[in-house]
Amino acid sequence: MSMSHIAVQVRLDLVDLRGGNAVALGVPTDAVRASAHRLGQRASLAVYQRADQLDGIRYPSRLNDDENLAIYDRAVPKVSAGPRRKLGSCPELAPILTAYRVALI
Repeated sequence: MSMSHIAVQVRLDLVDLRGGNAVALGVPTDAVRASAHRLGQRASLAVYQRADQLDGIRYPSRLNDDENLAIYDRAVPKVSAGPRRKLGSCPELAPILTAYRVALI
């Protein structure tokens, strides 16, 4: 497994599902906060198929207050990736892996 830092080079046009936005847009709250991903994937696919000018979605983590981005393939030219590193060589991940009891095997 590996990781890379992603940098946004050009402004992304995202659907914001944080806060009360999901409800305001008619997206079921289970699409954003449920442990099962099927409903969220369906909602994202609907955005992808019906709004070709959008680059992805912004949504809250179900585990904490962090923000997540799902960036669609059509927006790849708007981002750049740094060098890939093996997860085991990323000391900045150690506290996160420990907190969530993730083991690299």
